[in-house]
Amino acid sequence: MIKNILITGAGGYLGSQLCYALSKDYNVIGVDNLLFNQGCLVYPSLRQTSFNKMTVSSLDKNLLKTIDCVFHFSCLTGMPICANNVKLAKQTNLDDIIELLSKLKPDCKFFFPSTNSGYGQCKEIATEKTPLNSISLYGKLKEEAEQKILNRGNCVIFRFATVFGMSNRMRLDLLANTLTYDAFFQGAISIFDNKFMRNYVHIHDITRCMLFSLNNFNCMKDNIFNVGNDKINCSKMDLVRQIQKHIPNVKVSTIDKTDIDQRDYIVSSNKIYSLGWQPQYDLDYGINELIHYYSFLPKDKTARELVTQSMRNDKFQG
Repeated sequence: MIKNILITGAGGYLGSQLCYALSKDYNVIGVDNLLFNQGCLVYPSLRQTSFNKMTVSSLDKNLLKTIDCVFHFSCLTGMPICANNVKLAKQTNLDDIIELLSKLKPDCKFFFPSTNSGYGQCKEIATEKTPLNSISLYGKLKEEAEQKILNRGNCVIFRFATVFGMSNRMRLDLLANTLTYDAFFQGAISIFDNKFMRNYVHIHDITRCMLFSLNNFNCMKDNIFNVGNDKINCSKMDLVRQIQKHIPNVKVSTIDKTDIDQRDYIVSSNKIYSLGWQPQYDLDYGINELIHYYSFLPKDKTARELVTQSMRNDKFQG
């Protein structure tokens, strides 16, 4: 029986949402070092949640022996932040995981959000059996962490699509969130590698997937699952056109350059769909939600940048 759940990265984009969802039924212990100064996060009326400002490596071994389940969301997420902070990326995205696994009791369930960016450039539809071809430090560290976790066992690993939508701790360095932000405030979008394909998943569906996996652990145990909304697999230009439906008269320009991040793939989530989980939120829902959120941000650019500076992981320099 699960009683105590540990959520690392509880002050992050995904972890903050999961804390709220799980606290209704479980005793949740959230930890986060608040690396991005997101200190405004609170969890009102969540009497079963305790939040602790600390690193994963400083977690007490005796406390960890009382934990029945871990959702490990602590991570330097994305190619730019890992490339610019190599030592910290290795510590956070790999070394801390190895240490944490060694301190947990053997029957503790371990849920790990990986990424499907490890598929790199893939000309065929990528499934969980497709060999990984990581082209960034971020992807390579996730790939190595997956193996460490699978070797330990009693786990479920998720390769998430690019997430979008609102969160208690917002991020503006995710593609759909960023392009909608530019369209809303600048009336213009600039893109490059516009034919590159991506897949997406709304943050609400990520939370729903975590709850589903907790309730269906026995049939998912020691497996990897792609998690995305396959109905909205599309090119970067297709995403821009979707945003234009909600924000008319947006000027679009293509930049003649190539990104260091050369990911280009279509990913299938049929494996988890076959178990009964299905995404519910599409791009239209997410774009409308983002526009509503952005309407409350300061109209003055200088004032707005002060508010949003902690929402950009890619700008962080440790």
